Amino acid sequence: MAAGEDAGIAVGVALGVIALWYAILLRWFLAYYVVADDWEEGSVFTALKKRAQITRGSRIKLFFCLIVVSLLAVVGVLACVVGLLVTSPIATCATASIYQQLKESAARPDAQDRVARALP
Repeated sequence: MAAGEDAGIAVGVALGVIALWYAILLRWFLAYYVVADDWEEGSVFTALKKRAQITRGSRIKLFFCLIVVSLLAVVGVLACVVGLLVTSPIATCATASIYQQLKESAARPDAQDRVARALP
């Protein structure tokens, strides 16, 4: 194999790992907030089902939020790790704000109708 082929394979594998990582993170991105918010209502599995209901129809918004949060973490690490003291609270507040917005929009009846019409 030539060096160019090895580099191409390495880049492809790296992109595949990054895509898989984002797919897993996107699936469980807001689970912590739902479990913390609805702990009294039942088990963890009940909260995770609610998370699925809240995030339905907002995957693209969550994907871009996840990218922004990841970039904030990278900036914090690049700033001699001390930058995480600044970027970590910002990322946490942004994620909590996204959760609150999704929770409020899921509680509105018109949002549930819109999601029901969008599903096959």
